[in-house]
Amino acid sequence: MRLLATIHRTLCRCKNAGLGLIVVVSFLFTPQLSFAGILGFKNETSGTLEIQEVRPGPLVRLGKAIKMIASETFSDTASSGADRRFIITDGKGKVLFDGYVQSPSAKENIIYSIKPDGKGGIKLEPTRTLLDDKKK
Repeated sequence: MRLLATIHRTLCRCKNAGLGLIVVVSFLFTPQLSFAGILGFKNETSGTLEIQEVRPGPLVRLGKAIKMIASETFSDTASSGADRRFIITDGKGKVLFDGYVQSPSAKENIIYSIKPDGKGGIKLEPTRTLLDDKKK
């Protein structure tokens, strides 16, 4: 009830209260915008890697490149739904992985361990952790 009162006060102060109300209602009731667990990567190689997400759309759009040194971990809150495409390169720009990884559901976290495959490339090994509903 307090949340609704706060939202109402905020919307009444806005010049475009109708537009604000539409945004709030669509956010609350759109399942595609629900957040899932954590999606992350752990660099278990001996070198520096660069990870970049390829965003979906009619044109290829690359997300911000993230450099990871050996033994470093990166994680991000994922939106539930479709799998996400990533490009992983070594420090010299050689593409080691270009493919899709599974996004976590609303009740799990997924950390992908990036390990050498013994052939000059890498392999991704997912580690799933289920979230406990009782902690909420």
